[in-house]
Order: sequence, then structure tokens, then C-alpha cells
Amino acid sequence: MNFRQRPSRFVLWTLVFCLSAVSTCTVAAEIWFGAVDPVERNFKGYAPNDFMDLFLPAAAWTVGASGTQVFLLSNQYVVFATDQQLSQIISDMKRRNIALAMAGLMFAESARCGHQVEGYSGPNSILRAVTHIKQLGGELKYLVMDEPLLYGHYYDGPNACHDSIADVAKLVAVKVAQAKSVFPGIKVGDAESIGAATASHWMDQMQQWPVAYQAAVGEPLAFMQADISWDNPNWQSDLQAEAKFLHAAKIPLGVIYNGSPQDPTDLAWIAHAEQRIQTIESTLGVVPDQAIIETWTLHPARVLPEDQAATLTNLLKHYVQMLRPNPPTKLSTL
Repeated sequence: MNFRQRPSRFVLWTLVFCLSAVSTCTVAAEIWFGAVDPVERNFKGYAPNDFMDLFLPAAAWTVGASGTQVFLLSNQYVVFATDQQLSQIISDMKRRNIALAMAGLMFAESARCGHQVEGYSGPNSILRAVTHIKQLGGELKYLVMDEPLLYGHYYDGPNACHDSIADVAKLVAVKVAQAKSVFPGIKVGDAESIGAATASHWMDQMQQWPVAYQAAVGEPLAFMQADISWDNPNWQSDLQAEAKFLHAAKIPLGVIYNGSPQDPTDLAWIAHAEQRIQTIESTLGVVPDQAIIETWTLHPARVLPEDQAATLTNLLKHYVQMLRPNPPTKLSTL
């Protein structure tokens, strides 16, 4: 059923939630958006899709784009995209007044460890990416570290490094310095797992991590984003604990809203994401500073148009439209 014909459960829930609130509906301060880029789609064996159509002047995500503050790119895509592709993205995001962020690979793999482990790449992957953006006239406002605590310290699979939290922070500091050598004012934050690590001390380590990071880098984390392992029964209590800790530490909280890799269809993925938004923001009462609408899985296969059910921008549109009933028009004359 097309959303123009009948509102979704998410739309109806949002209307009830906002209308029943004592004050105006509280929403995330920032909305981030990210989709599976052509480099990652090819690496994962997914069929090509309409990713690059997002950056055409008449791209059909007007409502979603008007409420989006940040567009998220992968480290790999920024490195391997053609100049034409990256220039198109930079130009269109400037026109829409949407800042650029990049998910960064923060470790260099070595003979000791890290080969084919998430978060590990070549020694200059960050530097190559930020330089590419700079050369094409772009500005990278945010660097989001790709779960360095989880994969540098906790991960116990093939080629694991098992570095101490202090050593993880020191290794990360090298890549942060690379980014800041090109964009001195870049804001560096982290995305870490909530619920994926089952050890009882994982949340304690999560709270040690910002202290170690600040000691190594010389500045606090700009934000922490929760990549929730939805199948873990403790994710709700862990998210609430992390939100409380970050609020006390004055570190903004982001939450990644998505479906599951096991979802069999685009509609199932969207329904899961909607349900999780409701659970977090209504049932748990956790309203993040950053709401990240993102996928790195096969579904949803299409990004556009926003008026068609089961596209990624359709989910973005309804998050923007229902939680921000009158989003501003942000298109500039650039």
C-alpha cells in the first residue's frame, strides 16, 4: 500500500505519540542519512541500484532531504569513487545544505593481525579519503569511527588483534591526526555496538573508552552512535544505560535506525526499522541527539523515490515529516 493512500503504523504511532505528549514532540537534534554505495554493493555482490540518483537536481527525496542535516559516506567509497561521482555528491550536498560525514576505517592491518577484520584497512585509507574530498572542493564535517573498541579490543575471530583499550586509542589517534591534517575542524565521533558483545563487562569497557580516547587524542569524542544488535535480549537495558552515561558525560548520543540482515523483503526491513524507532523513542523514552537512517544490507534495494513504500527515503521522509511537521526548505542557490 502506498503511503499516500494510507498511513503506516509508524505514521499513526507518531501522531498519537506527539499529540499525547505534554509538550511538543521531542525529536533528534540531527537526522543523518546513509545508503549502500556502489563500491560496497559491488563488494557484497548486490545488484547496482539508484544510489547516484540521490544527487540529481530533481531527485525525488525533497521532504527527506529538507530535514536531513548529515549525509554519511563510507571510507571505501570516498577513496574509490571517480572524481565525477564524488564531485556530484559534494556539489549536491552543498546545494541542499547537508553536511558530509564519513565512516572511517581506523586501523592499519599488519602481519600481526587485522587482515579482513572490520575497521582495518591500509595505513593511509583515511588520509587518501579526506584528501580526495579536499581536492574536489568538499568539506568533511564529521568522521565516524567504525567500531574500533569492538573490533580492536573485544573481537575474538580470525586475525583478531586483542589490543588493550589504551592501545586501541593510541592507534586511533594516528588516523584522527591524518583527518585533521586536511580538515583541522573535523568532528570525530564513534559508532559502537550495543548488544553485540555478550560479556558482562562490555558496557563497563564502553564507559572506559571515551576516557582513553580523550587521553590519546587530546579532545573528547564529539558523539557516540549506537549500532544496536537487535537480537540480543539486553539491548534495551544496555541502550538506556549508555544513554544515561553519555548524558552525564555530555557526549551526544546517536542511534542507528535500521532493519535486520535476515529481513526477507524491503517491506519487512522497513517495518522492522519503524518498530524499532517506536520502541526506542516511545517505549524506552530514549530520544537520541542524532537519528541515523541507514542500511548496509541488501534491503531495501532501492533508495528512491520517497513517495514509494519500501524505499529507504520513504522511511526517512516519514521520520522527518511526522516528527518535524514543517521541515524547512533548505535548498540554496549554489
